[in-house]
Amino acid sequence: MLLVHADGIGSKMNNSELNISFEPSPDYSGIARASSDGQIYAARVKDVEQLDTILQEAIEVVQSGTSAVIDAYIG
Repeated sequence: MLLVHADGIGSKMNNSELNISFEPSPDYSGIARASSDGQIYAARVKDVEQLDTILQEAIEVVQSGTSAVIDAYIG
């Protein structure tokens, strides 16, 4: 937006005020689960200690024929 209107109203606002912010981060795994009517494996990982367990669970689910979505937070 700044390339087009460098001195416009948008140049004086932040992403939240323009409604283009991703804070707080959407629950992508929850959205995926809801979109599948609860038929997929979906997990949200915020702590690296959980990652190995969640990945192992997801692998087992996928090998059994069900889709899996992992939403990994990178902070």
